[in-house]
Amino acid sequence: MQKQPPHTSLTGPNSNSAPMMPHGAFASILGLLAFVLYFLTLSPTVNFTDSGELITVAWTGGIPHPPGYPLYTLLSTLAIQLPFGDPAWRMNLLSAIFAATCVSLFYLLVTYTLTRMPSLIAPLTRANAPAVPRSKAPSPAKSSRATSSQGTTPRTGSRNSPTTEEHASQDTVSVDNEGLHPWATVAGGLAAGGLLAVSLTFWNWATQAKFYPLHYASVAALFLVTLRVRRAFMSESPTSGSPSPRWSLARWPSSIRALHLLAFLTGLSLTNHFLTFLLLPGVALLLFTPFSHARARLRPILRHSPTLVLAGFLPLLIYLYLPIRAAAQGRRAARGLTLKRSGGRIQDVEV
Repeated sequence: MQKQPPHTSLTGPNSNSAPMMPHGAFASILGLLAFVLYFLTLSPTVNFTDSGELITVAWTGGIPHPPGYPLYTLLSTLAIQLPFGDPAWRMNLLSAIFAATCVSLFYLLVTYTLTRMPSLIAPLTRANAPAVPRSKAPSPAKSSRATSSQGTTPRTGSRNSPTTEEHASQDTVSVDNEGLHPWATVAGGLAAGGLLAVSLTFWNWATQAKFYPLHYASVAALFLVTLRVRRAFMSESPTSGSPSPRWSLARWPSSIRALHLLAFLTGLSLTNHFLTFLLLPGVALLLFTPFSHARARLRPILRHSPTLVLAGFLPLLIYLYLPIRAAAQGRRAARGLTLKRSGGRIQDVEV
């Protein structure tokens, strides 16, 4: 019988036989354990550096130091309305929630990378695989003469006379057996998420009023969606079918839908911290490598650029909170008034 060339899977190692792991459940359990840890070690009141400023801003509806962190400020203004605990403790609790969410997302990011690693690196592996010289493959005429001179019938796929299919299989890099065992990916995700949860700096920011835990969660979500976009690009043939419609969302392929989600998350992350800009080169590198596929992937991005820009711009409207609150505080100061919270309500009082 002829040997079939090994199949290069784009769905991960042994996708047909490997058991489906409940990564969502494991991520939730790990995040819940991290939240319990942070809840038990939560700072009871105001902590050092920016903690007091951020708590005061949430309590009075003000604006923190530049760049203003409007997303965190709006969320903290809602969190401080909780009917239990000290106001500073409520703000610290918000950081614990964001940090626990980051731990869960980081587990998903690690396990997704380990599970899909063969399909993520398959194009690079094939591009770097050494080509089999044509001189090593005997021509059919020579193989026929050699077998006829021995008085035997040539066997297809024999060890002494390699067939065209066998040489084709040598040029194809199989990645089906290069993945980790499913439970190994779970162990790797739990170890990575657990180490992140109890690392000194991360644990410190998770127990006091800070905007860093929200930024950490945004970073994990951003790279998780980026890998999903990359996988969707790899699984879709760039030459199959007609281009997807620009405005018919129901007819968009999975790669375009994930790309719009990525644009939205990027804009949303920028409303919390400008350091998101430093992540964009890494995001672009994941999307466009290997560079031999860059043009094919850039084509649908340019085609959907109007909706992508819209998806990324809409979250930036949250920055309107800053001039609106600044104008309100300016009018209040001009009238000689200041803010005072009484009975859970903010009231204007004379200075």
